[in-house]
Amino acid sequence: MVKIKLSCLFLCVIGFSIITLLCLYLPDKPIAYNIGRLSALNASILLGSHSVQLFQTKKNEEVVIAVVICGNRTTEALVMIKSAIVFRGNSDLRIVVIAEKNIQQEFDDTLRDWRLLTNDSFSYEIHSIIFPKEHSDEWRKLFQPCASERLFLPSVLNHLDSILYVDTDTLFLNNVEDVWKHFSLMNSSQLAAMVPEHEDLNVGWYNRFANHPYYGKLGLNSGVMLMNLTRMREFDWISRLAPILEKYRLYLTWGDQDIINVIFHDHPGKSIF
Repeated sequence: MVKIKLSCLFLCVIGFSIITLLCLYLPDKPIAYNIGRLSALNASILLGSHSVQLFQTKKNEEVVIAVVICGNRTTEALVMIKSAIVFRGNSDLRIVVIAEKNIQQEFDDTLRDWRLLTNDSFSYEIHSIIFPKEHSDEWRKLFQPCASERLFLPSVLNHLDSILYVDTDTLFLNNVEDVWKHFSLMNSSQLAAMVPEHEDLNVGWYNRFANHPYYGKLGLNSGVMLMNLTRMREFDWISRLAPILEKYRLYLTWGDQDIINVIFHDHPGKSIF
């Protein structure tokens, strides 16, 4: 009898503990936001009452995300775009795709379907990859195929004021507005925002190996880059690129990112990180 009572008491304690943990870690009022049909986008977000909105754009303010795609990066880029759609928040989202002509139709077909499934929750535009005639082949092959196209976005996207450029291997796990808000933190002379390449001097690449100037103590990583294109055009950004390529071409291990580092080393007041 004593063993039975102890067993019952043990089960009661375990049951109470499980219920307590569920109350602590599960939202008390979950709200499901379905992005289109789940079978198509495979996206569903559960937000609880404990969720915190760090930043919220004004209603109908547009967030513009740009990506450059070459070669076999199509699937990777589409995953990134899907994550941006899922975490678009209250903003009007515009996706800007700069891609080789042979993959543009796939992007057009896919994004058109996604717009239909999400009730036109975002807009998109597709552009061809364009390099200057001078050093065209060298620009195209610098670091990785087409990677240096981001350097010429102020010219290619001359109809846009600002963009959030992201590499294809980026994945959004939070509201895109939380990144976009950093435009509002820029002063009147800053034209871009990035993060350091590393956080520790002991393992930093630029401070240990670079043979060219770089920004700050650790250099900049340009995989995610807020770009005020209007200010970059006023800064005459494009004309500064070729001289850096010609001067440091033997030392540009990371290609276009190294060129960006040289520019902001020479003009540190133009960036925020």
